[in-house]
Amino acid sequence: MNKLPIKFAVLNSFIDEDRLNLNEVYDKLKKHYENEKQFTKENILEHILSLRANDLLNEKYMDIDRDNNLVIYYEITKDGVSTVKKYIIKNTSK
Repeated sequence: MNKLPIKFAVLNSFIDEDRLNLNEVYDKLKKHYENEKQFTKENILEHILSLRANDLLNEKYMDIDRDNNLVIYYEITKDGVSTVKKYIIKNTSK
């Protein structure tokens, strides 16, 4: 299996989900990327924030976990879905 660049894999992880937070994205991608040096929660967060800044993800809601940490949930936008369909699905179906 050809792996997507992590930034695209982050965006793609939202395609069939109502919403995800950082930890959920990390856990979803861990099986395929855990042995890569760049696969850290900090880098995943940077990718999420970059995708958000480019209107491919939106903040859906925020919550406080049992350890009193802020947890932000994100959802994919229409532009994000279009990007996945145009670039990611097309390129992974070869």
